[in-house]
Amino acid sequence: MLQISDRILFYASCGLAAYFGFLLLDAFLLHIDFVLVGVFRELLTIPAVVLLLFLLVLTTIRWFNAKFKVNGYLFLSLSLLMITCATIVLVTVLEKPRTTSTRVETTVRYSDES
Repeated sequence: MLQISDRILFYASCGLAAYFGFLLLDAFLLHIDFVLVGVFRELLTIPAVVLLLFLLVLTTIRWFNAKFKVNGYLFLSLSLLMITCATIVLVTVLEKPRTTSTRVETTVRYSDES
């Protein structure tokens, strides 16, 4: 059976938290509109959510087996995953739906003065 150390679980939790943090930063502040960024965002978001839920369950089970040890990588990883899940849920529930596009389109009119 594959053994995953507590340190690797913590680093994976940090990576997922950073990924979802960058998603939120892009959604509310940066508004990056590059096609390649959008492609990677669409390709990676659903697997990241599944991995987040899997790591949350795995870390919770391992923390129960460790007799609720508060100091160590398992508790930090579990705390970080729970904060990330709570942030995703709260942003999803409390976000106002966008009905109009904020992009400003310019039109150029040429007049023929001949």
